[in-house]
Amino acid sequence: MAIYLRCNKVFNESDIASKINLAKEMLTHTNNTIKEIALELGFENNDYFFTDFRRTAGVTPVNYRRITQGGIFSEDIK
Repeated sequence: MAIYLRCNKVFNESDIASKINLAKEMLTHTNNTIKEIALELGFENNDYFFTDFRRTAGVTPVNYRRITQGGIFSEDIK
């Protein structure tokens, strides 16, 4: 189990995965901005949120929202 230190906070992979799952729900069911979602979930830096989201979900938060809202389809993402 990897542990990450960011801004003097320690996160393990299960913490990050839980936050990303919540982010997926919020991206699908709210109109909150990605920055608002990241802050609400405790990410103090959008870069960390984007990096963790992409590593966990396989796509960026922007593309995830587009996929779930019908803007593009998953097969369009390379």
